[in-house]
Amino acid sequence: MKKLLMVILFLAVSDLCSADFKIFLYSQHKIKSDKLYLKDVASFSRKDIMETEIPLAVYEDGFVDKREIMDLVKSVTDETFFIYGSAVRILPDSQVNDVRNQFYVRRGDTVDILIKRKSISIEMIGKVLINARIGQKVNVEVDNKKILNGILKEGKLVEVIL
Repeated sequence: MKKLLMVILFLAVSDLCSADFKIFLYSQHKIKSDKLYLKDVASFSRKDIMETEIPLAVYEDGFVDKREIMDLVKSVTDETFFIYGSAVRILPDSQVNDVRNQFYVRRGDTVDILIKRKSISIEMIGKVLINARIGQKVNVEVDNKKILNGILKEGKLVEVIL
C-alpha cells in the first residue's frame, strides 16, 4: 500500500514538474478599461496566451477563479501548464482595496467611551487597541491602563454595557 502511494505521489509531482509553462495568478486587478485580458490577472511567459480576452460573463461575479483561467488557456493551447493561486478579485476602477481605508478607527485612535449600567451613564476618553469597523467589538484603554470591551458606534463612540 505504501509503495502504491509513493508511486502515485511521484507521478503527481513529476506531472507538475513537466508542465510546459506556469501561470501565477495575481490576488486582485482593478479594471481600467472595458476589456480584461489574461495578462491583467496573471503573469506567465507565453505572449500569445497573455493577449486572450476574458469575457465579461467570466468576471461579472467579481472573481476570475482557477477553473475559469484553466478553461480559457485550454481553449488557446494544448500544452501542459500549472496554475499557482486560486482566484483573482476583480475591482471596479472606483473601488480601492486598501486595508487602511476599510477601518472606521485605527489602533491608537482616540475615541469617546460611553459606559452604561442600568440608569447610570459615564463618559470618558480612551484609545482603541485594534483596527475596527462600525458595529465591531473593540478593546479600549482608559487613562488608568484599564482595558474595556465595547461596540464601536458612529462618531468614534465606543459603547460599553456593564
